[in-house]
Amino acid sequence: MPVRYPIQQLDIGGESTFGTAAGTFRYLRAMVVDIADLTKQVVRDEHARQGDYEVARLMQAYRGTVTTRHYLHGFNTSIPSSAPTQTSAEDAGASAFDNLIQAIGSAFGNVHVGGHSAADTVGYDASPPGITGVLSSFVPGQAIAWATAVTAWPYEVGWLKAINTGATPDEGALLQVPRVQPQGDTIWGAHTAFIRDGDPFHDGACKSWSLRLRGEAADHYYVALGCRPIGFKVSIPSAKQATIEITWGVAHVTRAGSGGGPLTAQSWAYPVPAAAAPWRVALGDSSPIELQVASVEFDLGLTRNAIEGGASQSGVEGWYTATRVPTVTMSVFRTYSREIADFAAQTGRPWTVHYGSQPGDLFSLCLPNARVVEDPKPTDGNGAVMSQLKLEGHYYAGDTGSLATTPYNSPARMAFL
Repeated sequence: MPVRYPIQQLDIGGESTFGTAAGTFRYLRAMVVDIADLTKQVVRDEHARQGDYEVARLMQAYRGTVTTRHYLHGFNTSIPSSAPTQTSAEDAGASAFDNLIQAIGSAFGNVHVGGHSAADTVGYDASPPGITGVLSSFVPGQAIAWATAVTAWPYEVGWLKAINTGATPDEGALLQVPRVQPQGDTIWGAHTAFIRDGDPFHDGACKSWSLRLRGEAADHYYVALGCRPIGFKVSIPSAKQATIEITWGVAHVTRAGSGGGPLTAQSWAYPVPAAAAPWRVALGDSSPIELQVASVEFDLGLTRNAIEGGASQSGVEGWYTATRVPTVTMSVFRTYSREIADFAAQTGRPWTVHYGSQPGDLFSLCLPNARVVEDPKPTDGNGAVMSQLKLEGHYYAGDTGSLATTPYNSPARMAFL
């Protein structure tokens, strides 16, 4: 296990120019900030000399990676009364959550924000399974939440496949049959990060991030510049707090020699991280199986490489994304028996997980066309027979929509509602 430098506070700010320090920083709460891979590269000042002695080192690039781990939490301590919004990360008004959700959007490729209605009776349309109500502020592919009137399961999350605003009321087809039919008078939208080829999130706004890392002493002060996520994972243990892990590629580092600790305690305006209970882990569409699993591990499978060049301080002029291969791994009680046939036939089915107590603090992951890609061999789980399932998010074309700025037909999505 790497030794972690005693970083006590992480601040983040969006860069409007790649590699140029952010104008505004926001405190971002983190469980772990690992800077062990930040390195000042050196070479020997090699030359012919008359004795067997060592020589000075020549300073080179200062770069590497920073890994941060955060509890997964919502964005609003109260039930939202309007559609979620966001301020671009490089703007002075951007919040800590704006920076976090947009960093996740950078990792996935893009992020869509919006959707809310409190104007009509919410209902259920059985064929195809869907939600009815005012849906004009929603888009196909995004997550949507509704009330259930069930005390133990007061809110549920679904994923929209298509929207028909020509019907009365509007009709929205859902990716999976819900556990509880939509009802009430309000439906909530989401911050939805979704896979798109390349990096369309960075086309129009925030180019990268600056990470300010401060420790317990005055000289424990780093500013990592030109940062973008180059790895992203989510870990959701049953009935415990979920975490996200971001590995940041760093283009350059500055050290001021002062400005670190001791630091004052920072306030945090977001919901307290809640345990993932009760949750729904569902596989299938018209008759989804609710899987019994001990934990869910999601890896975006992000391969993002540096664009090398001599026009920058440490030789990194940007980042480009080569691939994203989203995977989910779970140990499933063998009461689910379809996994072997699904593996042999390479059958694709929608897979989702969601949990949370109320809108503003709901979370969901979605692979709309998940395939079992490894032989689900039986394993032992404290005497129970388990299957180790590995799912990948594959090509999907089941939504009706358009535009790269919306999550329609995306093979993997993550939402805060």
